[in-house]
Amino acid sequence: MNQKMTVSFAKGNATETSIRHNNRSLDPDHFDYDKAGHRHILPEYTSLNEVLVHRDIKKVYQEQFGKAVEQYNAKQKRKDRRITDYYRKIKNSKNQATQREFIVQVGNQNDYLKQDRTTSKNWQTAKKILTEFEHDFEQNNPNLQVYNAVIHMDEPGSPHLHLNVVPVAHLKNAQRGVTVKPSFDKALIEEGFKPDPKDSRALFREFQHQQADRLTELARKFGIEREQGLTNQLKNVHEYKQAMRAVNQAQALALQQKNKNAELAIKLTDQKIMSQELDQQIKDKQQKSAILSRESHLKVENGKHT
Repeated sequence: MNQKMTVSFAKGNATETSIRHNNRSLDPDHFDYDKAGHRHILPEYTSLNEVLVHRDIKKVYQEQFGKAVEQYNAKQKRKDRRITDYYRKIKNSKNQATQREFIVQVGNQNDYLKQDRTTSKNWQTAKKILTEFEHDFEQNNPNLQVYNAVIHMDEPGSPHLHLNVVPVAHLKNAQRGVTVKPSFDKALIEEGFKPDPKDSRALFREFQHQQADRLTELARKFGIEREQGLTNQLKNVHEYKQAMRAVNQAQALALQQKNKNAELAIKLTDQKIMSQELDQQIKDKQQKSAILSRESHLKVENGKHT
């Protein structure tokens, strides 16, 4: 019978990614594990992390948007309207994001508790599934150019993949502006996903469900069936972190209660032992008293016969 685990494909916050944080295994000696936001990391396992893709995002921008920017600049009569650094222009924009990040995960904390991260089947199988998923994602999503992908094995919980992409949307009917842009929604539409005019989140949900289904297929190859759980319903990393905090708090309370119950059981056992010892002491004293009484009685009887 196949093992059951949840699967999760969550959207990160485009403004909060940290490639240096994600790729800490490339230079662990210069990574500040004591910094706020890093203290949960277990440095003894950082060497188990695996960087699958590591490209300079600025070079990706040049590859994907460089020609379109040149064509745009060629049409500009005024020099101040020409774009010299498209990446910086998008980065400084208030309504555009340079990239997107996704967190991909198989299983939850309970599936990996008390298991050796180096040798256990669950840890190593998850790593293989996430590696295959990344390769599969690149092949099936040409409009989402992966510039960084890393599997983390050194954090509490379960192995997970950080997947950073640059959306690439070709605006064939654009009358003005750059005709290739890092628009996530338009990139998804170009890949065939259908928007819903009544629900702005429907486009991502369709994409998210497709990725989760593909992750499920890959997991099945390794003998893991998908289990419906909380992580299957989460839309983004913020929700995921909130949910995991709630799970961890519940587990901590359960452990605390378990410890209290254990302490109570120990106390009751100690009290039972003490009670048994006291009973034995009373019995010993009673026996001793009976012996002394008999000896005293014998002495009296012997005195009568002398």
